[in-house]
Amino acid sequence: MPENSTQVEEMVFYCYSNHSVPVGRFRPRVQWLGDVARKDGSVRLQDVRADDSGTYTCEIRVLGRSSIFKNYTVLHVASARRRGSGFAGAQYSESTGSSGWGAILGYVCSTIFLALLLGLGLKKFLQKQR
Repeated sequence: MPENSTQVEEMVFYCYSNHSVPVGRFRPRVQWLGDVARKDGSVRLQDVRADDSGTYTCEIRVLGRSSIFKNYTVLHVASARRRGSGFAGAQYSESTGSSGWGAILGYVCSTIFLALLLGLGLKKFLQKQR
């Protein structure tokens, strides 16, 4: 978490020797998709909710070395009810109907963005280790 953050830091994954162990409140909804050997730190968070909004940190510590690499991703999830308020929201709701495609699109975009940032962070870290 950034220094001025009021959010509590909690672990989502613990990875070692190319094994990943989900932990904490995200355990039933998070899945490791990455491959450290390919410099890929992709994760998938399923059933995203508004209270999942926050700053996520990818922190890499290499055993036997003092260097620590951190990369931050901010995830903002808005509920369908909140998006529907106001004039612009009403237009949006009419154009998409009640099928929830906006929420699905937001989830997919957020997941791709998070995976890209984590992958880039892992790639930079592994390049520094060479």
